[in-house]
Amino acid sequence: MPFTEQQNIGVNYKGDFLAIKSGAGTGKTTLLRGYALANPEIRMLYLCYNKAIQEEAKNKFPGNVVCRTLHAIAYAFHGKRLAHKLTENLRLTDIKNFLNTPSWEITKDANNAFNNFLSSSSKEIGPEHAPFLPYSTKIQKDKVNFIIKCASKIWKAAIDVDNKFPATHDVYLKLYCLEEPNMHKWFGAMLFDEAQDANPVVSDFVYKQQCKQIVVGDDHQQLYRWRGADNSIDGFIKKKNADVLIINKSFRFGSKTALLATRLLDYKSKIAGCPPFPIEGNETIQDEIHEALPPSILQGKHTRLHRSVAGTIKTGLENISKRIYWIGGLEKYNIQEILDIYHLYSNQKKNIKRKKIIYDYKTYKDYKLAATSTGDPEMRRIVKIIDEHKDSIP
Repeated sequence: MPFTEQQNIGVNYKGDFLAIKSGAGTGKTTLLRGYALANPEIRMLYLCYNKAIQEEAKNKFPGNVVCRTLHAIAYAFHGKRLAHKLTENLRLTDIKNFLNTPSWEITKDANNAFNNFLSSSSKEIGPEHAPFLPYSTKIQKDKVNFIIKCASKIWKAAIDVDNKFPATHDVYLKLYCLEEPNMHKWFGAMLFDEAQDANPVVSDFVYKQQCKQIVVGDDHQQLYRWRGADNSIDGFIKKKNADVLIINKSFRFGSKTALLATRLLDYKSKIAGCPPFPIEGNETIQDEIHEALPPSILQGKHTRLHRSVAGTIKTGLENISKRIYWIGGLEKYNIQEILDIYHLYSNQKKNIKRKKIIYDYKTYKDYKLAATSTGDPEMRRIVKIIDEHKDSIP
């Protein structure tokens, strides 16, 4: 298998700790596969961030590599016993009712502190997880202590098998990451991909394992900051005194796109103070840069990518007469929730499938008030969609 000069350094690496800073399309997975093939005597764990990457990796890596998400590993140890109460997200109304408080503000702050704890490397919930530090007055300190108490109550209920209060998948992940490191019992090396999207709880788990580690990521492609990701690559380099390899030759685009990308990253380095990251393009690709989107693109078949669910739904509503393929399936976009809240908005409560909504909110105005008071991003997205598109939603 041919490798670039940069990739060869990683493939033939003989040390214990290596951080690879890779640009877009630079062949990092190819490099890791090459490293695994070059070291068939070492049993390795390829740790990836989501199921889609795991499934793709399984077909690429040799037999001495096990491909898993950390959630999948944690599920086997702690998730199974909580399976009967697992949910994707905690509803703020459930937290409000559980805490028996009339205050949406307390509900929101307690939920934020709880989630901050889940994504942190901390063993206990403390002031650092409260969403309004620093504080200076006794009143503020008392408020922080009360929020910590509420968040701790949520945590204890979530991990209690016999408590009906639901648990998210991050709950059993946190339980597993609190345990002592043990990966060295099964693996001689860990390959940690997309490290820029790891939050502290995951990073801490990986970096305290007692085996060889190769960490790969791109400082400039962070997608999961909303889930507490803190780009831990530099932390790994410092903590482990790791060797650093930069691969910046992309196979994905030509020299014109690479030049534009380099200019953008140069601008970022001046604003953010990060090191420059020049990108090299693939000389076999003939690419073009346009100052504006050519109208002909939108007239034919094309793909739209969005940063938010709201943007995706909005595009769907604006192109309702066209045949649309939804990546991941339409059910992944929380359509039923939007429909139910629309029926609340239009006072058609008999059409609401999730009857708990009627119990939680008497009117759409109540739902909208809760969305504003809590700042819940999912609720605010739904409000935005309904207020903009109203009766075209069904």
